[in-house]
Amino acid sequence: MGEYYERKNPPGKKRGPKPEYFTEERRKEMAERGKRGALSPSRELTLEKQRISKKKKFIKAYQKHRGMKTAACEACKMGYTTYQQWRKEDPEFDRQLTEIDEMVLDQVETKLLELIDGPTEQKLDVKGNVHDLKLAPNVKAVQYYLDTKGKNRGYGKTLNIPDGGIQIVLTPAQPKQVDNANTIPIEGREEE
Repeated sequence: MGEYYERKNPPGKKRGPKPEYFTEERRKEMAERGKRGALSPSRELTLEKQRISKKKKFIKAYQKHRGMKTAACEACKMGYTTYQQWRKEDPEFDRQLTEIDEMVLDQVETKLLELIDGPTEQKLDVKGNVHDLKLAPNVKAVQYYLDTKGKNRGYGKTLNIPDGGIQIVLTPAQPKQVDNANTIPIEGREEE
């Protein structure tokens, strides 16, 4: 063993009984405070101010990263579970993030409609004049828009079945009438 240990615990020396740390009085006091103990009012206020500051920083990062939760968490150096907890517990925080989500969705829809209309591009001619050139509409953008927004008109990749279901009616096929007078025999085969 080390020299320090031997000096503090010489051989043959018996230690006395340890003082009782958790006395009845101390246990009652801890039960009243709770497990972690009570924080002073000034410390609670400081922590609340820090939390509000972090939430504002997160909202700015969330907007900068266009609603990407993990990217905003990484930018603020905080955990994803903290973000989830804040969103559950603070309705104002949740409302602000929902507004950002809606704003980003509006921007994306605007870009999609721009592709559907056919984007404009500025070109310079030989003389240096700027002209707006209208490009052709993007067919994939049109198809995507109809697949998502035109479902009630029959567009889309899924089959919409009404609540009552579909009734399939099978009718027997009619045998085809063959006119023997107009038939032409095939060479090499005898007609029966």
